[in-house]
Amino acid sequence: MSEDRNGARISGPLGGLQIGHNSQFSNIVVGVEADLSASWMENWFARMSYFGTVRGRVGLAIDRVLLFATAGFALGYIENEFWRVNNPATGLVKGAGVEWMFA
Repeated sequence: MSEDRNGARISGPLGGLQIGHNSQFSNIVVGVEADLSASWMENWFARMSYFGTVRGRVGLAIDRVLLFATAGFALGYIENEFWRVNNPATGLVKGAGVEWMFA
């Protein structure tokens, strides 16, 4: 559960799929990833039906650790009863992370 800008609670389940490919050149990793999730997250006036991203990724592999940054395009469908608007929302997505290789 999280809060939106106005302090309204947003909750609900979600589930989805992710696919991607990475290539490693020496200790540099580059790749592309995409994900799509069905969502039942909602609050008192809005519901997000689905969202997904397509992102590029670049990282640095150090032994079994990958430090990476990612950026790309995001799309989500928001049903908003308060404003009587049902529109896809688009935008940019960016992030960073750490992955550990177990095997």
